[in-house]
Amino acid sequence: MSEAKEEDLEHKLASFHPKFLRIIRRVYPLAVLGSLCVAISAFAHQSYPEAQAYALASASLFLTAFVLSFLYEIFKFTLAALMSYISTALAVFLLFLAIFEFSVSVPMISRTFPSIMSFLGLIFFSSLYYSMFK
Repeated sequence: MSEAKEEDLEHKLASFHPKFLRIIRRVYPLAVLGSLCVAISAFAHQSYPEAQAYALASASLFLTAFVLSFLYEIFKFTLAALMSYISTALAVFLLFLAIFEFSVSVPMISRTFPSIMSFLGLIFFSSLYYSMFK
C-alpha cells in the first residue's frame, strides 16, 4: 500500500513540474529585480548607507512580491495578488528614494532625477488625458 502512495505522489509531482516551470517563468522578473537591488545595496555600502537601506528594503519587497505572485499562480488567492501589487509598488517607490539618496552626493544624478520625474509625470498625465477623452 505504501508503494502505491509513493507512486501516486511521484506521478503528481511529475505532472505538476511543467506547470511549476511555467509559473516560475511568469514571475521570475520579480526575483531578478530583487537580486539587482541586493547588488545595488552591496555597491552602496560604504559611501551611501541611506541608499543601501532603501535598496535592501526594495529587494525584500520585490522578493516578497515574487513569492506572493508564485502563491497566487498556484492557489489563486486574490489577496496574494493584491499584496504582490502593493509590494511591487512600494519596492519601486523605495528604489526612487535610493536614487534620491544617490543624487544628494552625485551632481549628475541630482540633475537627472528631476528630469526623470518630469518625464514620468508627463507620461502619467498624458495617459490619464488619453483615457478620459478616449
